[in-house]
Amino acid sequence: MVSFTLVATYLLPFAAVLSSVNAVDSSPEDWDNCDEIPTISTTASPTISTTASPTANPTTTTTSASPTSTGVAFSGPGYLEGYYNGIQRGCLITAGTWYAGICAKITAIPLDDGFTISTSKGPCAVTDSVLNCAAGKTPSVFHQIDGLLAYGGSSAWYVAAVPNPAQIVSQIPGPVAVTFQWLGQ
Repeated sequence: MVSFTLVATYLLPFAAVLSSVNAVDSSPEDWDNCDEIPTISTTASPTISTTASPTANPTTTTTSASPTSTGVAFSGPGYLEGYYNGIQRGCLITAGTWYAGICAKITAIPLDDGFTISTSKGPCAVTDSVLNCAAGKTPSVFHQIDGLLAYGGSSAWYVAAVPNPAQIVSQIPGPVAVTFQWLGQ
């Protein structure tokens, strides 16, 4: 029963939407203005913290994930490739969405406490756990963890599904954890 519920809840709606999309009808010039491609959202994970209470010491210790300085510097033009289970499955594109196709150029601007990213659509921001890039947005400050795009102390981003060819993932948070790796030019 659990597997049927999962299929009915998550997969059947996407199968219906995907069957209505004809990948042959799209071209790179249309992608930034296309409202016909099904979308699912890219969301940031909450900061994870754990509390431990050692038996020998009654004090409480709180730890949380924090960005590290290892990995490639996010600076200048580049691309953010999306990975699911360690396999590259597309890239972030201009609206801050995940697309199973050609990467969009992303510009990273280093700051003292992290970096911002922007696309041809505008600065990128995380609002209500959703990544979006658009004109007029106040950019969020991102960090990296081992070369991965991180926000709020985590490099995991959550989506409803992994994009299939000609599918953009944006607007609906979900249970699928993905990461985005920086490839500077």
